[in-house]
Amino acid sequence: MARYLPSRPHDPADGFHGGDGAPSQASVGGFWQWAFSNFADNTIRGILAEYLVGAALGCPMDVPRNPWADFDLLTPDGIKVEVKASGRVQSWDSRGSAVVFSGLKGQAVTGDGAAYEGRRQFRADVYVFALQTATHPGDLRPLDLGQWAFWVIPRPVLQELDQRSISLSRVERLGTPATYATLRETVLACHAAASQDAPALV
Repeated sequence: MARYLPSRPHDPADGFHGGDGAPSQASVGGFWQWAFSNFADNTIRGILAEYLVGAALGCPMDVPRNPWADFDLLTPDGIKVEVKASGRVQSWDSRGSAVVFSGLKGQAVTGDGAAYEGRRQFRADVYVFALQTATHPGDLRPLDLGQWAFWVIPRPVLQELDQRSISLSRVERLGTPATYATLRETVLACHAAASQDAPALV
């Protein structure tokens, strides 16, 4: 059976070389710049949001991301965090599109870390919803943390809804808002308030 193989971190200065060891003009940093610079792309923005939230929560970010994990982040306090991201500006013409966060429920990862199994359920303790708030492509500054809005919702609240997606308007009603600077304390507070009522996952 296939097995997930974790990767070591690469340095942006690492270069590619030919079979004879001769260096090339291609580098890891060049690849990252070419492949991952469009932060309006849904997939890339989601990974960026995971990184930003992880850094804010003090998670170890020197270990490469595992896309097969049951949840996105594990804080030093042992809190399992799932990050959901969206933006008002998309890499495609999204005028009039409603902001929706999907993929709230997931299957468990198998023991070898290479497949999913079982019923879909909420697998994180806390969910962080991140929205890039620029409304016009010319105003998009994804590196400006002031253009990001965050809401935190603990698992029991989402379990009550029992839905696989949630609209921005409902996130705004149910979630606790946070800035990037207050995100860690908001996550800790929401988890502490809900932890006694949250059922254990099996």
